[in-house]
Amino acid sequence: MMKLRLSLFLLLFGGLPLLASSLPGAMSEADIAQLVQAISQPSATKLLRSAEPYQDFFPGIKVGLEVSILMPQDTNTLGDGTGAIPGFIPAPRIYLAKSLFYNLEFIFSFMPTSLSNIVSTTGGILKWSFYNEKESFISGAAFAGYTGISALNGAYKGRDLEVGAYISKDYVRIRPYLGLAMLFANGTIPAVLAKTSVTTVSQNSLHAFLGMEIQLPIELTFQLDLVNLTPRGSLLLAKTF
Repeated sequence: MMKLRLSLFLLLFGGLPLLASSLPGAMSEADIAQLVQAISQPSATKLLRSAEPYQDFFPGIKVGLEVSILMPQDTNTLGDGTGAIPGFIPAPRIYLAKSLFYNLEFIFSFMPTSLSNIVSTTGGILKWSFYNEKESFISGAAFAGYTGISALNGAYKGRDLEVGAYISKDYVRIRPYLGLAMLFANGTIPAVLAKTSVTTVSQNSLHAFLGMEIQLPIELTFQLDLVNLTPRGSLLLAKTF
């Protein structure tokens, strides 16, 4: 029954609304930059975790379903205006966090291409907790992440690289966290859709975020991200073992 519900969720929120989605033609460098802001930047792999490390190596695992929404508004007016990009794109992802040695942790999220022809991603974050609340007032961690992106039937390819740090506080069942990172994002379109010889555009932006883990039988994690003064949110339903 659980597998059936998950399959229906992914079908309804991952593939059906955008079967005919496509990019416009005659796109300028500024148009590609707008796609980077609308697709690449919000698709970066999310922490969705407090800064504190797991206490044990085994099992030390958190697995769940992440839900976020991409809203590439006004992208259909780009280029020659012939694009068919919805202004509302559900973007669910499978989420996995695993403890490693020396207060390291690996976070992995993905949405297979076979389940979504809209925006498919595969990404990971390596997190190192350098402050533990057991020895100090707060927990602190540094992290580096990478995300590969394929969107709109593979017509758009993107990448995200991110480095940053954040802090969190453990109030037993509630763990708020706050952080800041540098996000390096790019996007590439086919040459036939470009107005000039420029087909790849890169953008560097500050990424501020805050979130909260809520410890319940099924854990809830909310994260609010702010990139280029544009707010975006994510929700994770997960279980820690």
